[in-house]
Amino acid sequence: MSKFYVTAIREGIYPSFITHVLVHSPLSTGRLTKGRILTKNEVIASMHLGHTYSTATYNYLRGSWSEGANIGTVRVGSVLYLRTDKDSTARDNLGNLLLIDELR
Repeated sequence: MSKFYVTAIREGIYPSFITHVLVHSPLSTGRLTKGRILTKNEVIASMHLGHTYSTATYNYLRGSWSEGANIGTVRVGSVLYLRTDKDSTARDNLGNLLLIDELR
């Protein structure tokens, strides 16, 4: 299965509820592909197929990407959330990443 990296998110009408993520594949150490926007549900479906996701942040001093935390899902009631920790808080917690709409 493949490893992917999330560098930015798009929130819905409620903060902390992610609708889309910017996903990249690795090119080489510290380098990522341009990326593509996927829905949260597409990422969750991909995870169920065995693909893994982590956050990534750009290190301006080194000029490369650094891997962050592993991303998983947590179910609260009937809703699945993307989380870097596994507590049962009813929200997505990738809010420290950039917003996709700010990247334009």
